[in-house]
Amino acid sequence: MKYSKNFLEEVILHIKYQPLPESCEDFENATQSFQNIITKEFPETGYEKKKNLSFTIDSTGKPIKADSKYATLTFTNEGKQIKFNEEELILSYSGKKYRSYEEFKKDINLVLKGLKEFELEKIKFLGLRYINQIKLDDNTRVNEYINPNLNLINIEFDNKEFIQSITRAELKIDDYNLAFQYGQYSPNFPGRAINKEFILDYDCVLDFTEEFKYIPIDLDEMHEIIINRFEHDIKDKLREKMR
Repeated sequence: MKYSKNFLEEVILHIKYQPLPESCEDFENATQSFQNIITKEFPETGYEKKKNLSFTIDSTGKPIKADSKYATLTFTNEGKQIKFNEEELILSYSGKKYRSYEEFKKDINLVLKGLKEFELEKIKFLGLRYINQIKLDDNTRVNEYINPNLNLINIEFDNKEFIQSITRAELKIDDYNLAFQYGQYSPNFPGRAINKEFILDYDCVLDFTEEFKYIPIDLDEMHEIIINRFEHDIKDKLREKMR
């Protein structure tokens, strides 16, 4: 079901792949081509340096810490951002920017077009995450909007004492893992907020090697899994608010 409004805080695409060989000339050319493709829709560019810590074992069995620095390129456009380095790519939308999966897919196709410049054949991780923060005027009426099975707080605890409660469930659906976090969240944590927000956080991942060409198919299936779960977890009163 499509809605004109949503309670999304953030939508995230995450792709991991084997480290790209930064030292070769082909990498430099591919990176330039990647930037040319991405900056057509994400014109604001930036550069981050991060330190990646790893450990190896010497001949005596002693662990040796090896520090390696890698650069992350950032591309931004009004509430949406791409972060890219030789190991991963992250595309994120703020909730205010997200309008539909079809619109989000246009930028997904853009980043896939850019990644093709590196001649990637396989990826090692694919993730799609939707974080909903549902703000209600009266959190004692949560069960009118959310599946009551997800919210037993009003029965078990005095509202004057209660701060927050977030539950995490791990689900296996076909080839995908869905990490589902839900519960009442206090924006003032560790302080107590009178009107809390209810979190519905769906993080669907494919955590094994997959062929690059199957990414669009996988994402469509992951999106469908999240939407089906979301529809199961809300009630008609919330649907009315989003229409």
